[in-house]
Amino acid sequence: MYTKCMKEICKEAALKFNLPLNRENDISTGFEKLDEILGKKNLRKSNVIALKSRPGIGLTTIALDFVINIAKSTGEEVMYFAPRSSPDEIFEKLVTKLSGVMLSKIQYNKKSDYDNVKLLSAFQQIYNLNISVCNYADCCIEDIEKALTMSRKPALIVIDDFDEFKTANSKNVLVKIKMLSRRLNIPIIICSSNKKISFEIKKNRQLLINYKENISMFDTIILFYRQPYYEDMEDYDINSAELIVSKNINGYLGVVKLHYNSSTAFVCVD
Repeated sequence: MYTKCMKEICKEAALKFNLPLNRENDISTGFEKLDEILGKKNLRKSNVIALKSRPGIGLTTIALDFVINIAKSTGEEVMYFAPRSSPDEIFEKLVTKLSGVMLSKIQYNKKSDYDNVKLLSAFQQIYNLNISVCNYADCCIEDIEKALTMSRKPALIVIDDFDEFKTANSKNVLVKIKMLSRRLNIPIIICSSNKKISFEIKKNRQLLINYKENISMFDTIILFYRQPYYEDMEDYDINSAELIVSKNINGYLGVVKLHYNSSTAFVCVD
């Protein structure tokens, strides 16, 4: 006996005949103001998004917020590519984000009833989300292309630590990613960190000034800003953060204010 879902057959046929199917739900980043700036409908289209920050200020944390929120809003697969973390390590990070409980620091025989409730809730949420984690230890864009068969079309691809991809031919990597986004007609978020960003944000937090990277390859550029990591000031909120949309060919520019809450996730405060 052979069984196959009609939805999958329909998706395969639509791809074969180059027919664009409208998906059921709009994409939401989980940050309402950012959705308004980017445009929910535009997040359903080909869109190469750069998410940039200085090293070590929580870029992976905010990237995983995007992964969770978009997987929740669409009910579709979200693919997360990471060079330095195994799927098991990403699972632990997701559990911590959703429960506030760190698996690596908890002992099985010493869990409280409260821990059990929080962990069960996090496990159930992750179980119901369609998130795929891929470790690209060889740093090859061709591996991402191989992971996407003709019948596999996720709602979003997130590539963390994009700097690991960079070689003497890094521009060609961006070209391939842009082509992949267009072929699948989906957004791809590229996460990268660079110390030079601090100087540009101090000059003008709205604009990306004199950035040497080829920014023309990106449809959208979002700077992840946390004041304590960029400026030497005594009066600041260590849990405050901003997403600064400094380039957006499909919508507006703007700043989204965030707060880092106790469950290790960023929430919108606007």
